[in-house]
Amino acid sequence: MSVESNELSAMWDKVWKYSHYADHRLRIERAKKKINILLKNGLSLKSGMRVLDAGCGDGSTLFLLEKKFGIFPVGIDVSEEAIKRARFFSEKNAINSEFKRADTRSLPFPSNYFDLILSWGVIEHFNNYDLAIDEFHRILKPQGTLNLIQPHRFSFGPIQRVWLQILGRWESGFQIEFSGKFLKKLLAQKRFTNIEYFVTPPFPDMKSVYYADSIVHKLWRGWGHYLYLTANKCEDNVVQRTVVLIKPDAFTDNLVDHIIRMIESLHNVNILRKEVFRPTKEEVEAHHNKDLFNSLGEPLLREKIVEYWLSGPMMKILVEGKDVIDCVHDLVGNTNPKTSPDSTIRSLSKDSVEQADQENRAVRNLAHAPRSEEEAKRDLSIWFKDD
Repeated sequence: MSVESNELSAMWDKVWKYSHYADHRLRIERAKKKINILLKNGLSLKSGMRVLDAGCGDGSTLFLLEKKFGIFPVGIDVSEEAIKRARFFSEKNAINSEFKRADTRSLPFPSNYFDLILSWGVIEHFNNYDLAIDEFHRILKPQGTLNLIQPHRFSFGPIQRVWLQILGRWESGFQIEFSGKFLKKLLAQKRFTNIEYFVTPPFPDMKSVYYADSIVHKLWRGWGHYLYLTANKCEDNVVQRTVVLIKPDAFTDNLVDHIIRMIESLHNVNILRKEVFRPTKEEVEAHHNKDLFNSLGEPLLREKIVEYWLSGPMMKILVEGKDVIDCVHDLVGNTNPKTSPDSTIRSLSKDSVEQADQENRAVRNLAHAPRSEEEAKRDLSIWFKDD
């Protein structure tokens, strides 16, 4: 996880240990109300659906949905304390579920995996929230549903947040409030469709904001603390192009030919061009965007990765096919070879993030492939600008 993720984890661990926010009865009550609101507004759930709660907290929402609809619940949260609670309540209620500590900007699931993703009050805590949206799109099945609930810009909530920050009583760290119009435009750019949203006042326990928002909401339905938004992943098997970069350690370990055969074995994926080369420092630095690493609190990691990529020969591979971006990204696997599935390229590496951290270097994980259409376009412009 990035430094920012670790800071978020520490902050939310504290909230889940000591704050009234973590009261399980409160979490259940709020989850019930939000679920009822969504059902009244057309959210569809069926038995056997694989449902991810991205930012699941103690799992309250998933437990209620499993009990009422028979879904298979999967939850991730950046807080280890929240995941411990979710696992405890899951075992206590004999619920077959899966909970993992993870960051929504880098999710440990294959593409086209979930029928429904819920993410309530999560992405507003990131400057680079679009990375989470990319991940949601990647792991949703075609026509799968994304449901976001976000703090709304047009509410008295932001005023309360600023006041609590001044008093030193704000618990939730960095936060952005969104408008429905902004998120609808962003999701459309990320290849979501059927995008709908509405807003509501908060729950009565937010007393001052609840009464003030309720009054204005009666006059203008676009005013309220909670922004509810649903969208579907576009069902379009488009022909795409993407890049695979085979890194220096693959040459050192004599794995280049094996990796190429793995790519060639993919269904409906064609290798258009491959070339052994030595990247320039300018190319590598352009690929590893300085602003992104700074936003993640990882400027030193960027330096280590640049040094690693310049340490030996690499191979750049241009591939084309239907939905090839997701397909190749899944083949490459997780950043940490230690946790990458056996069928992936990175599982062939003997390295791990833990070992790299101990030796103060970048992890040697054999290959890179972009995880979104936006990243693929960026990579193509750097490594195959003449194609």
